[in-house]
Amino acid sequence: MKILNIRQINLTLMPGEYIYNFYLPKHLYALLSPADVSAIYHKLDKTSQDDITIRYQEVKAEKILSRKVIREALDACQAYDRRCSIRNISPLEQETANALNARLVALQKEISRKCMALEKTLERRTRLGDNFLTDHELEVTVDFYLQDEDPWFDDSMDIEEPGRMVSIDLHRFDLNGRYDLGSIEGENKITGPPGENGLYAYCYLFRALVEGGVPLADIHRIGRIWTDIKITLQNAVSVSSK
Repeated sequence: MKILNIRQINLTLMPGEYIYNFYLPKHLYALLSPADVSAIYHKLDKTSQDDITIRYQEVKAEKILSRKVIREALDACQAYDRRCSIRNISPLEQETANALNARLVALQKEISRKCMALEKTLERRTRLGDNFLTDHELEVTVDFYLQDEDPWFDDSMDIEEPGRMVSIDLHRFDLNGRYDLGSIEGENKITGPPGENGLYAYCYLFRALVEGGVPLADIHRIGRIWTDIKITLQNAVSVSSK
């Protein structure tokens, strides 16, 4: 019997969590965790037909999974991989991806404008001697959610954000007050389906979406994009007696 060692029981490498949430048959949720699926995806031969023991080194525990469960999990992993292959992208799926990219370019620009305006307002308050405001931070998060009618969407699941496909944190860099949204035109180019010679340039948000584990062929499953801009007002008071 093959043994899979998991060092940290809550450590899930991409795309394990995505496969668990959106490809794994739901009847396996009681038997497998996202960390299990991650280990199966990264460490098992995709043709495996063996019973498997998963050993959690951190808590010194283990569980045995039958070859039937392992086979179903591997089938889910292979289905995910097929969706990731650029050769399996249909013209319609490519068109959907390009349309989303255009919307994300516009969203990037709007986020940048909003954040720069907020920065100027807060910096002005600091310069004018706001008695409380010592410093401030802006945090921007963009979340992508599954369509409500998707077969894998289940708002009864006991998770913090049901249907959330991926969450992207946008980190500010200190260069002329701009935000690290990458090139608006995109730097990476992804080839189109077989038979097409075109190259498609994608913006930062789109690349982060795909790098976060969402296959190009799953772009059409996105139903909602939620942007959070959080402002933290910071105050520092010296208590030194000197």
